Amino acid sequence: MNNQEINTGPYMVDKIYGMKVLQNSFLIEDVQFRFPRCKSKRIAKKWKKDKKNYKTIARREAYISGNNMYIHPETYAILKKELEKTHCG
Repeated sequence: MNNQEINTGPYMVDKIYGMKVLQNSFLIEDVQFRFPRCKSKRIAKKWKKDKKNYKTIARREAYISGNNMYIHPETYAILKKELEKTHCG
């Protein structure tokens, strides 16, 4: 199987320690980064509903199912860099 066949589709396949790594860019989450100054629960509830108070970030987790690991591409780059440090350094 050549490299072009591996990288087609929504997942990019790689192998780490015999496990298939499937990269999925949909493994994201919305995190609230803007909060009201007052401590009123009523106001906090309104801020929680407003989407402009959120930003989308990549999940820093990997999900393992059988012999497959599902991971966001940014998280995979961090994981690969850490593996290179521990095994090469």
